[in-house]
Amino acid sequence: MKAVHQHQLSDPSQWNASLAELPARQSEDGVIPAFFFAHGYPSVVFQSESAARRGLQSVGGPLHNFLKDFGPALMEKYRPKGIVVFSAHWESPSKEIKVTDYGDDQPLLYDYYGFPPEFYKARWHSNGSSELTQRVLACLKEAGMEASRTTRDEPRGRDGLVGPAPGLDHGVFIPFMLMFPEGNEKAFPDTCRSSLHGRLPGPGAKHPIRPSGRCSAPSRNLDPFGWRDHPHFRRFP
Repeated sequence: MKAVHQHQLSDPSQWNASLAELPARQSEDGVIPAFFFAHGYPSVVFQSESAARRGLQSVGGPLHNFLKDFGPALMEKYRPKGIVVFSAHWESPSKEIKVTDYGDDQPLLYDYYGFPPEFYKARWHSNGSSELTQRVLACLKEAGMEASRTTRDEPRGRDGLVGPAPGLDHGVFIPFMLMFPEGNEKAFPDTCRSSLHGRLPGPGAKHPIRPSGRCSAPSRNLDPFGWRDHPHFRRFP
């Protein structure tokens, strides 16, 4: 994908031009690119005066508008059967990678604190797939990584309202509320850990998941969406 630079982020025509240049799939089961993108704060979905005062991403801002264009562009070009998400908000020092197997109507984990009450009323519907969970597990194990499934009976993080709980964290449901507002996308978060660096398939490597019509979408806050201009931002080498 052509890089979307900071100066382009206020111009939807430029980022849409970059999305249009994404390579097409060669067949129904052809490879889909992996996408790295910013998920943003909850305030990118919910109006918040306090977030606006603090300079955080907000409704109607560049990230909000980009994500609203990004999701439909992916669906139109690739029509993925499911989305495998590596969220930075599910990081563990354990050697074992956890892959969700939540079934239908996957729960949400409101893993943020100190926000207005409406931030904890977010709803985004998606159905899981045990078949795809098993496929992801098999691929990870084939690559030499320890991996296992986790169900909705197992807490995987701390919810801002109820404490330990299972669910898709805000690194998944916040961007997907904008990208896929009607829901129903199959999303399967995996744990991330620092030891994954250098162990995932590289640009020239054969990828075991993407040729099956699934989309890989790691998400995290990225500095081009306003962070670089924030007074508290600092780039580390």
